Amino acid sequence: MSNKLRYAMYPEAYKAGMLLSQVPTSTVGDFEVERTGVATRVNKDGLIEVVGENVPRLDYSDGGCPKLLTEVQSENLFEFSEPTTNGAGGMVNEPFNWANGFTTCDKYIGGVSGTQYRYNQMSGFVSGVSATFSFYILMDDGSKPIVGLSSSTTADLTISIGGTITYQECGSNIWRISAYRENNTNPNVGVIKYDSQTQKGFRVVGFQYEVLPYATSYIPTNGSTEQRGADSVTNAGDSSTFNSESGVLFFQGTPSTNLVGLSLSDNSNSNLVYIEFNINQIYVALASSGFGNLNINTSTDAISNVKVSVSWSQDLVNVYINGVKFYENTSFNTLNQGSLTTLKLKRGDNQRPFQGKTKSIQHWDYLTDEEMESLTGYQSYADMTQQFNFNTL
Repeated sequence: MSNKLRYAMYPEAYKAGMLLSQVPTSTVGDFEVERTGVATRVNKDGLIEVVGENVPRLDYSDGGCPKLLTEVQSENLFEFSEPTTNGAGGMVNEPFNWANGFTTCDKYIGGVSGTQYRYNQMSGFVSGVSATFSFYILMDDGSKPIVGLSSSTTADLTISIGGTITYQECGSNIWRISAYRENNTNPNVGVIKYDSQTQKGFRVVGFQYEVLPYATSYIPTNGSTEQRGADSVTNAGDSSTFNSESGVLFFQGTPSTNLVGLSLSDNSNSNLVYIEFNINQIYVALASSGFGNLNINTSTDAISNVKVSVSWSQDLVNVYINGVKFYENTSFNTLNQGSLTTLKLKRGDNQRPFQGKTKSIQHWDYLTDEEMESLTGYQSYADMTQQFNFNTL
């Protein structure tokens, strides 16, 4: 099977403006990476660090091997993401060395009389905008925080923005909490601890407020809002790299939002092999000279760390997801020789760029059903439990 491999990229080697492929070893297989301005990632030591403009972000936040992190443009509207002054009602700002690299915190003290809070530090709050508020938290007793939307006595703290709460475990008992609120009209975006809530104390830092339906990577601010540019990953390979007539496109990774994808194409949608991710759905499209288009929708609950592969040849198209054949077509008129010239984390027309974490992209000469099953299946029990986030006894 290895002699059929024509292209492989595992995010390991890089430099500013380039993400290097393992196959081929020449520069023709390297991705071009563009992003205006700096951005952050979690490095192999678990620290949040800033990387320079156009530098690919190899992110270790999930543990194990790095993944390529790509995101849409965003702006942190909190002007002091790491506050240096006290809040209200007994909350204290103090130095504190976090395991992920922060060096300050707002300390909320359990069991004191009076409400403690850190409300927004935004000079230009816009009412009625759908947005996400996020921050990092460490409970004094190392437990998972219980976050409420009101002064509930069963909660450890409250997020004043309300909305839908998401928990992200960051290691070393640190959690990132985010809350998305549609049409938010509450200007007091922040963290509150009511004296009626649990006796547990905690520390918080890394405040972020974005006009997006989800939290993106941390954008540090110090007195003004800050933007992070969108990541663009394009232009790997050429017509000799890819087998247009009889091949396989494989992807492993986790999308962070909907309607995002990757493609082999001729820099248009006329000659195209495209994989797109939507809500509990993977969409595959193939086109040959703008004709014979094949559009495939497959429903799946397994979008996190998903392995998806599409194979094509004359009169045969297969789609495999996590070791299972989801689709077969026996009447597709395959693409012309040399018609696929570039690989990118976008659609052929440069729309719908992939946002999320990429573990691997591969292109093969045509593979059998058994080979496709092996390529996309689980290699171990541990691999399967990670895929479905199972708890093991």
